[in-house]
Amino acid sequence: MTDRFSWKKGMAYGVIDSEKVLEECAEGGMDAVEFHHFGEKRDLATWSKNTGVEIWSRHLIFGHENIAHRTQERVDETVVLYKQLIEEAAEVGAKNVVIHPSGEPNEDEVREERILRSIDAFSKLVEHAKQFGITVCCENLPRTCLCRDSDECLRFVESVAGLKLCFDTNHLLKEPHKDFIQRVGKYIQTTHVSDYHFIDEEHLWPFDGLIDWKTVLQELEKADYNGPLIFETGYPGNKTCADVTKTVERMCRLY
Repeated sequence: MTDRFSWKKGMAYGVIDSEKVLEECAEGGMDAVEFHHFGEKRDLATWSKNTGVEIWSRHLIFGHENIAHRTQERVDETVVLYKQLIEEAAEVGAKNVVIHPSGEPNEDEVREERILRSIDAFSKLVEHAKQFGITVCCENLPRTCLCRDSDECLRFVESVAGLKLCFDTNHLLKEPHKDFIQRVGKYIQTTHVSDYHFIDEEHLWPFDGLIDWKTVLQELEKADYNGPLIFETGYPGNKTCADVTKTVERMCRLY
């Protein structure tokens, strides 16, 4: 059983294009970051070394890119692109990449076909990432997306050796957090932390929604989770890295 007080604190950024971003993270008590894009420069490894803030993960782009697309041609194109992005992530010192298992909608009549396509794509990406010391993390998603519950998440990680999970706390719409973590906890490599009201994803600041954070942290401890709490909030307003640290401290005091 791990100890929540030992977990690293982090923030997800769309773009990290200057050392100042990581300097502000360090000043705010942050340990790690996730990023989507570099901006124009690729000096993340140097900035990380200078500030002591770990480049924990890269969230690969999604939308047009879809490894469960209805056409195999689009899937193949995305796999090629993702392999390139994985190599770039390794170049700047990231140890993990987060990938969406699908776009949407995925109607019942095509769901199985798209699950198989996504699993096949993940198998190729995991094998490629191993060469660079990168762990591939499949993110649980809401609504009709693939991996919307623990059953589908388990199917993915049990089908692809080495595949791990990114647990997004505001994406569960079909089962309680406690049940989800108890079933898939040993596969959780990283997190996306935000809050919501259980109707749809909202990416609210923790404690602005209805998540029972006491239960979430207790279950993660029981599952021996040892990654960071990466805040991925869509509407942080004037929140700062220091606010992340304060919020994590508040969460950790819940017993």
